[in-house]
Amino acid sequence: MRRYEARREGRFLPGYRLAQALARRACLRLKGPSNLGILLTHRCNFRCAFCRLPDLPTAEMSTGDVVRVIEEFHKLGAVRLGLSGGEPLLRDDLGEITARAAEMNYVVSVNTNGWFLEEKFEAVRQADVIVFSLDGPPDVHDRSRGAGACERLFAGLDRAQRAGKRLAAIVVVTALNLDRLRETLQSVARFGARAYLQPVTACDISGELPANLRPEPSAFRREIQAIVADRRRLPLASSPAFLKHLLRYPDFSNGINCLAGRDFVYVTPDGHLTPCHVSFLSHEQPSILAIGGVAQGLRSLRRRACSGCAISPYVEQNLLAMHDAGSMWHAAKTFLG
Repeated sequence: MRRYEARREGRFLPGYRLAQALARRACLRLKGPSNLGILLTHRCNFRCAFCRLPDLPTAEMSTGDVVRVIEEFHKLGAVRLGLSGGEPLLRDDLGEITARAAEMNYVVSVNTNGWFLEEKFEAVRQADVIVFSLDGPPDVHDRSRGAGACERLFAGLDRAQRAGKRLAAIVVVTALNLDRLRETLQSVARFGARAYLQPVTACDISGELPANLRPEPSAFRREIQAIVADRRRLPLASSPAFLKHLLRYPDFSNGINCLAGRDFVYVTPDGHLTPCHVSFLSHEQPSILAIGGVAQGLRSLRRRACSGCAISPYVEQNLLAMHDAGSMWHAAKTFLG
């Protein structure tokens, strides 16, 4: 009965649409990236210590440019679209962009810090998944984001939950919240969500991290080991294989064949194409707007040599592409359950 009710409420609809899109991709033998991420803006209302995006140039594609990029990627076989920033709800056209993507049968996720989620909920109504940032229990989250940040986030999540939206959390693990991860996961469970753990990482987005943010390696590994041992009782979206990967912290040079630039790509706010959005400042990449479109941009894209990372969506996507059985089963349960 519960399964029937969930289906009637549209709970499984994104999974069905994803299956349809993948079938279309296979039948038409489309070889472009299957996963597209667009950073709609660098602007953000917060100044988190582990992110310097708000300090980067603010040039942004127009609504028409974003829609054209999405259309061209769709023709090449893209089936999943992640819209992020910065804070994407600062763009007045987010609702129009998500609506156009839904018309193309993309499975759409929107990443937000939640500050504007309640008042601008209509802009994300047609997204399949709302991914929110949670830095810890309310006191920890507010210490990181500012007074009232957690209250506003929870109000937005209540609004989204009432509307039946699928929710997922990104928990950036730092020295400031390492010993309170279980409390954080309890907050995630309150909204029927699951959490992706993301160790704080020095990269193009973060710049040089303050020393007080970096977890002590042995303490980090102990906490992850405890979570792995108890993972069946915790609201985790991170796969068992990814959690095992985290036990390598802080050395992730593990030989995983990274598909950045092939199976997944990102577009910066001003229209540049990059294999992954954590290294987009490292060298010049093609501008889709200047080079003549997505297909030409993909041909000109340069992939960066990488010694490994623990960026959750990249590692999880690579594990799926490697047909890791545990990751595939976990993804199916997380997405459809």
